[in-house]
Amino acid sequence: MVVVAHNTALTTLAVPPTGRLFATTSQRGTLVRVWDAATGKQVRELRRGTDQAAIYGLAFRPDESEICVWSDKGTVHVFALTAREGPS
Repeated sequence: MVVVAHNTALTTLAVPPTGRLFATTSQRGTLVRVWDAATGKQVRELRRGTDQAAIYGLAFRPDESEICVWSDKGTVHVFALTAREGPS
């Protein structure tokens, strides 16, 4: 399987312990894409920002509920990957 993840070179790749998903970022540093490892289909696209950034790291929570990305902008972004239930 070949996954064309981004239009520019990849800078980070993260895989959670289950190996069910993987996430990628590129040299542009604006998008985080999350993929289904079995099918190679994109399941999420998350925007880190609109200006170019050097992504330093990308990590899943072990339960795959969130993904974290940090860059040269001095910011850390945490994105929810699962729907959270609110109070009933």
